[in-house]
Amino acid sequence: MSWKPIIGAVDESPEGAWAATVAWNLAQLADTDCHLIHASRQVPEIPLWVQPEINPSELADNLSSATRNRMEEYLTGKVPFEALQHLDVQLGKPKWVLAKAVEELDAALLVMGGKHHTVLGRWIGGSTALHTVQTVDVPTLITIPSEKSIERVLVAVDLSYAAAHTIETARRFAALMNATLKVIHVVEPMPDIPSYPLDIESDYHFDRGKEHFERVIGPILKSAEIERTVTFGSTEPTIAEEAHDWRADVVVVGSHGRGWVERILVGSTTQKLIRDLPASLLVVPVSEPADGSVEP
Repeated sequence: MSWKPIIGAVDESPEGAWAATVAWNLAQLADTDCHLIHASRQVPEIPLWVQPEINPSELADNLSSATRNRMEEYLTGKVPFEALQHLDVQLGKPKWVLAKAVEELDAALLVMGGKHHTVLGRWIGGSTALHTVQTVDVPTLITIPSEKSIERVLVAVDLSYAAAHTIETARRFAALMNATLKVIHVVEPMPDIPSYPLDIESDYHFDRGKEHFERVIGPILKSAEIERTVTFGSTEPTIAEEAHDWRADVVVVGSHGRGWVERILVGSTTQKLIRDLPASLLVVPVSEPADGSVEP
């Protein structure tokens, strides 16, 4: 199966340069086009009394040209020379510039650099990555700089309709990298409802959860050779722990507007538990089925 173009979002940071390199290398493996996109600030608002003296189009062109020269100077020596020939500078807010580029280029994948200074630290990156993930409708790979090649891909799934598409995307990505794929599902404890106590033992709940996983996810995996694990606990820290113990290079999650992935993307106290996840994150957007079904 052929790959559509891959976009690398770049800026003047080590993480941005790394994202450009990753995007270029992935495109070479996939035998597809790579486009590097830098979103520059928009033309500043000009006072009315000065506007007659300024050509807005010329100002925008000059701003784009100056920004491109600055970006090329910064990226030279940090990314492959050939990749710089595919650098495009566009004016506007990053999330909208990238969303437009994804649509116009019919891209298959967006690659961004994860920053270290945010609450989500090495996993989700800065606010640009967060907002972009919530805006674009293609898988977004948020990378962290690493000299290690991608050899292990961990895909975390729930039992919703998002599972099949998430697993297929992870399978395709792992195949591109010739990497080992592993599936993890976390059975969370029963919720505490004070007005309606649930008298269900944890072991019974966990066993039923494992059975349900095999019934729902087993047919999707198809191959018995794909390693899988079902564990009990709070989803976010459990996945972070598994990624660390298994030495995952990329963690794949499906985003479908609800559930634990959105708790990560939107914000929760558990973000602090996963800020040191030693892996890149591939977020796969999954649209809700037209019939409103929950399971695959």
